[in-house]
Amino acid sequence: MATILLPPGSSALETALASLDAERMEAIEVRINTLWNPWACPPAFLPFLAWTFSVDVWNADWPEARKRAVVAASYGVHARKGTRRAVREALASLGWSVAITEWWEAEPKHPPFTFAVDLASEESITPERQMEALAAIDTAKNVRSHLTGLATALRQTSRIPLRAALSLIGETVAVYPWIPGDVETRIPTPLRAAALYGAEVGTVYPMETAA
Repeated sequence: MATILLPPGSSALETALASLDAERMEAIEVRINTLWNPWACPPAFLPFLAWTFSVDVWNADWPEARKRAVVAASYGVHARKGTRRAVREALASLGWSVAITEWWEAEPKHPPFTFAVDLASEESITPERQMEALAAIDTAKNVRSHLTGLATALRQTSRIPLRAALSLIGETVAVYPWIPGDVETRIPTPLRAAALYGAEVGTVYPMETAA
């Protein structure tokens, strides 16, 4: 082991670090280049990465996949804070399907600078999840806009596996000789002449003789 020379004023921590040899350093399992990647960071370090990325809504009881999604979305949410997109992305990272209706989109129109949010999820909807959604909306929206309605719905989907299917479709067509039907011919004849009817009455008397 090589001797490392340290200045007289070195702290105890510097002395301890200098005493570590290459083998002991390589034995550390945490890879430094993964600590800043939300999708590769070790689970134990995710809370620290969330703090570093200034995640606004966090729950230690979340599943690991949600923690990673929230951390990954945090940069984009902060870059677009105060916009409709920021609200949608913040809620989507919490596992919600989001539909936002602003005041000018409602029929009839709502008071200016208000909006409503409809949320749907395939997970169970608990009061804690609803409070998390409200907190995410409040931190991502602009100060001028006010939430006037929040609706949550449970969405359930089912899958029916179809492994094999056989469909046979047939059609029978009979072809007969063509037999023409009765043909009726109509020729319109315009009136081009008129008929004249006349009668003459004649009287025949006996011839008179001289007396």
